Amino acid sequence: AAAVAISAGGRTPKATGTPPPNLLATIAGQSAGADEATATAAACFYLEFVLAQGRGPEALQPEHRIVSMAPSMATTEGCKLTWSIGRTPQKDHFEAWLPDQSSFSCISRKALEITWTPGSGEFVLSACAVNPLSVDSRVLNKGACATLRAGSDIFFMYEQKALLHLRF
Repeated sequence: AAAVAISAGGRTPKATGTPPPNLLATIAGQSAGADEATATAAACFYLEFVLAQGRGPEALQPEHRIVSMAPSMATTEGCKLTWSIGRTPQKDHFEAWLPDQSSFSCISRKALEITWTPGSGEFVLSACAVNPLSVDSRVLNKGACATLRAGSDIFFMYEQKALLHLRF
């Protein structure tokens, strides 16, 4: 049951509730024959690239198709883990997703934060930027929050136009 709670992300496989082993190996930076339990521990959940500027994931190198959200990459406050997402912490990803400098610069250095209390199963996205986000068709302005679920769609907006689509 714990694997289901912590493995929220794009495509949930049919039987186990965790991403497929080959994807886990990729996001954990391990070989294709990696041990699934090790990979699961190294990459609890992730954000999956869906679309930007008419380009899908097939246009990207494999390492830029997802952002791994391993516990070691989070800041901690008490028992909560928080990940910052934006063009500074994931610079290589955002440059690959939005190669056009004018679009890239529309994404804040820290566009959002995702907070998780282990054991709770609840992930909360907090909008941190001036430009709004859309989470599951709900517009979030700076300071607003939304609960994420497996498969939640996150859009980075600028002037009422979606620049980037990620999936939790």
